[in-house]
Amino acid sequence: MSKQPKTTGEHIIDLQGHIKGVKREVYHLKTTQEHMHRDIEKVGNKVDKFLYILLGALIAAVIAVKIPLWELQFLTKRPWHEV
Repeated sequence: MSKQPKTTGEHIIDLQGHIKGVKREVYHLKTTQEHMHRDIEKVGNKVDKFLYILLGALIAAVIAVKIPLWELQFLTKRPWHEV
């Protein structure tokens, strides 16, 4: 607990101290928000890259399975479900 100001001058000095503290907190919140925004963007970019790689691998796997079946269908002249 701090001492209560008794004179007008002490009240003014006390208010200036509070204003400095509020300014410091606002500055801290602004800089923290900027850093968090950048970090969130980085994580979002990494997730996007991961999803693109996963999607590409999935498409490649489907193509790798489908092409041999497709070639067999044309070579044997039978429907793919009978191959």
